[in-house]
Amino acid sequence: MATADNDSDDDSSLRFWGKIDLDGGGFASCRSSGDITSITTFDDDDGNGESINFAGAKRKGVRVIARGDGNLYKCLLRTSSCSYSYQADFQTRSDGQKTVHEIPFEAFRPKFRGRTVENAPPMAAAVASTADIASVGFMLSLKTTEGLPNHTIKNGPFELRVSSLALFL
Repeated sequence: MATADNDSDDDSSLRFWGKIDLDGGGFASCRSSGDITSITTFDDDDGNGESINFAGAKRKGVRVIARGDGNLYKCLLRTSSCSYSYQADFQTRSDGQKTVHEIPFEAFRPKFRGRTVENAPPMAAAVASTADIASVGFMLSLKTTEGLPNHTIKNGPFELRVSSLALFL
């Protein structure tokens, strides 16, 4: 079981949490639905912020500011022109400290149901502008984006609190 919800009791705007069973599939994920161009976020070089929305100039990657539980998570981006997602890993700290992860588009790999999508364009080529991003999400799974074992995952509870998701220049 996994849940994603808005959480207003601290500085997090998204809480992805649940209990994972490695014998029953070994992954949990959440993603946005609908038009994400109206989602405002903080996006400036120092991370302190001017509020903007996702529509706008071409960016170089994704900045995720999050508190975690020591697990390796995946950030998922889906473009408006494909049925698969582009995925990239980021490691959270086990001490609950907030961390900033700047993930360049070049780190994202095209995936569908855990398998690499052959002949898919690189993420940077698939995103002519930020308006091309149709949904965003997060995943915890047995495998890394490169298909290697995720050694941080274990049976039981998990929690990722995302306080900012932005595209960076």
